[in-house]
Amino acid sequence: MSETDKDKRKSKICRLAMIAFFIPTLLLITASYMICSIPLRMDMPDPLKFIDPLIGLLVILNPFLVLTSFILGFVAIVKIALSHGLLKGYIFSILGILMSIWAFDLDMRAIHSVRIYSKQFLCQSNMKKLANATQEYSQAHNNQYPTPNEWCDLLFASWESQNRKTIEFADDDVLLGQAGFFCPAHYYRNRGKQQSSYAINPHCGPDSPADTVLLFEAVKGWNKFGGPEIMSFENHHTLSILPFRQGGKGCNVLFNDGSVKLIKPNQLDELKWK
Repeated sequence: MSETDKDKRKSKICRLAMIAFFIPTLLLITASYMICSIPLRMDMPDPLKFIDPLIGLLVILNPFLVLTSFILGFVAIVKIALSHGLLKGYIFSILGILMSIWAFDLDMRAIHSVRIYSKQFLCQSNMKKLANATQEYSQAHNNQYPTPNEWCDLLFASWESQNRKTIEFADDDVLLGQAGFFCPAHYYRNRGKQQSSYAINPHCGPDSPADTVLLFEAVKGWNKFGGPEIMSFENHHTLSILPFRQGGKGCNVLFNDGSVKLIKPNQLDELKWK
């Protein structure tokens, strides 16, 4: 056999196999970056301007690209098998098929992550508005915060007395008292009853240090007050980029200086209550 014939019969990597491997690789990198970067963008003035376009982009592109990669992987395997040794790339084809499944799962996690952090942002926005209302109440009542066992009623009554019949909170379709006191991530079955996602720390006052806990997410109720024993970590969850792995849980906490931070269970000891 001449050298020319040997060169002609030299195996080459199937291009379809390479494409089937490249597409899910790109999707995995993109989705991983999104899941890891969204929490860092929560400190932006309006992270929803960044988050909303990503949902549309992933929803449109993800199913098409994943399905394309999945089909190309199988086509590449058949083509390589029928090439009689002229093509190679079984590993790229098989990896492309498996990575397509992982990419689909991860992209779905990324979309879910966007929704999770959107609700987290809206929840924090509600808490900051409650902080402003608490400060306004304090200024009108001799530098005193609302009485803990009726703080929801007092803030609600204060709003009504100022003829604030509508407030731009997360859910415009909910009654005035419910919209401001409720976290969008908190499952709410009975909307006809006044319930709040938040509780007040009875030991915090206007003169307390800035890093003292003022409000925090708790089990649903109205005029709830207390400490870490009633905190709820069920409203907010972080996601892992690894398949079949769940992330951590978190609870939004409003401090006396008006700042809000998502606290994880292992950070409870860092909070100041008095």
